[in-house]
Amino acid sequence: MLVSARALTVFVVAHNDSQKLLATIDRIYNALTVTVEDFSILIFDDGSTDDTLAVAKAASEKYPFVSVRRNERRMGPGYCAIAGSRDASTPFVIYAPADNTWPQRSFVELFGNLGKADVVTSYSNNLLAAMPFFKRLVSRSYTMVLNLLFGRMIRYYNGLTIYPTEFLAQGPLETHGFGFQAEALLKAVASGYSFLEITLPVDAKNLPLSRSRQSPSSQGERTPHRWPGRRRNRCQRTGSDNHRRAGPCRLAGAAADFGFRGKFWDWRGNCAFARRTRTSDLHLCTPRRSPGGRGAKLSWH
Repeated sequence: MLVSARALTVFVVAHNDSQKLLATIDRIYNALTVTVEDFSILIFDDGSTDDTLAVAKAASEKYPFVSVRRNERRMGPGYCAIAGSRDASTPFVIYAPADNTWPQRSFVELFGNLGKADVVTSYSNNLLAAMPFFKRLVSRSYTMVLNLLFGRMIRYYNGLTIYPTEFLAQGPLETHGFGFQAEALLKAVASGYSFLEITLPVDAKNLPLSRSRQSPSSQGERTPHRWPGRRRNRCQRTGSDNHRRAGPCRLAGAAADFGFRGKFWDWRGNCAFARRTRTSDLHLCTPRRSPGGRGAKLSWH
C-alpha cells in the first residue's frame, strides 16, 4: 500500500486569518520548494468576514501553484480537507491551519518524511509547555482517553498529518470541525495504513493568546471601576496597580480558556486570593467593590 511518489497538496484553511495567512503561505511554500518534487497549495477561505479572501488572492498571484476556494459559510477544516482531496491530483494531501503557528523548519522536516509511510503524523515537543496549565491538562487527558478507548499509543492527535489522497477522498469522516483530525488518524490506522510519528516544534510566540492574557478591551470587558476617595490598591504579589494580572496567572488562564469569567474580591476591593495566599498562581482577581457595601462577605462575580 506504500506509495513512493513525492507529490503533495497542502490545504490551508483560513477563517478570519487575514493577518497571518500570507506569512503561513510563505513558510509552507518555501518548505515545499526544497523538499517536494511536485506540489500545490489550495487556500480555503472558510466563510471569513474580514479580508482573508483578498489576502488569499494576493498569495495566489505572488506564488505559483497556489489556488483559492471560498466557502460562503463556515464549513470546518474537515469538510475542506475532504472536498479538496476529491479534486487533488497528488497522491498525498495535508491540512495546515492558517494561524502561522508552525515554523518553516517544521514543515521542512515533515515534508522531508513524505513517502516513508502512508500516514506521516507529528507531535510537538514544545506545545504543551506553552499552554496554560489547565489547557495542558485537558490536552493530555484527551490524548490519553483516545488511546485507552482505541488501544493506541499515539502521542498527539491534532498535529500536522500527511494522508493518502485516496483515503480522504472516500469521505470516511463524519466530523467536519477540528475533531476530524483525531477521527481521520484513528480510521486511517485502523484501515491498515502504515504510519510514522515525528516530533516538530511549534512557533510558541505565534500561538493564540488565552483570554486571560489579553487586555480587557480586547475581551470586550470594561476596566474595573475605581471608587472615589480610595487609594488604588496594589497587588501584594506583583506590585501592579488595579490587580491587572501582571504576573503569571495559571488558574486564571485555565478558567478564561473555558469561558469562565469569575473574579474574586472583598469589600475593600482587595485581591482576596493574593492577600490570603500571597501567590501569583492564585491571582484570580480584579479590584471591584462588592455590591453589598461595607461588611459584605467575599463575593463572586
